[in-house]
Amino acid sequence: MQTEVRPNNKEYSKDGLLQEPKFVIAIGSSAGGLQALTSFLSVEPSTENAYVFIQHMSPDFETMLPDILKSTCNVDLELAKDGDLLRAGGMYL
Repeated sequence: MQTEVRPNNKEYSKDGLLQEPKFVIAIGSSAGGLQALTSFLSVEPSTENAYVFIQHMSPDFETMLPDILKSTCNVDLELAKDGDLLRAGGMYL
């Protein structure tokens, strides 16, 4: 299936739907996992997979991790919400 890249850098199929990931890569860490995540994200990830980073934290804690990783690793990391669809090349916390 051919895709096109739109201005928001998300890949869409010709029918306008988000591309489904080939694989979903899930990585879990605890509160001290920032260095490990930074190391992992320093390598150019595959754009055909979706990446889900799971971090142990209090449910009422507002994390700054997406902003920290965006600035140090140059990645577009999104906070996942219930019901979100994973897309190829997407990175979620």
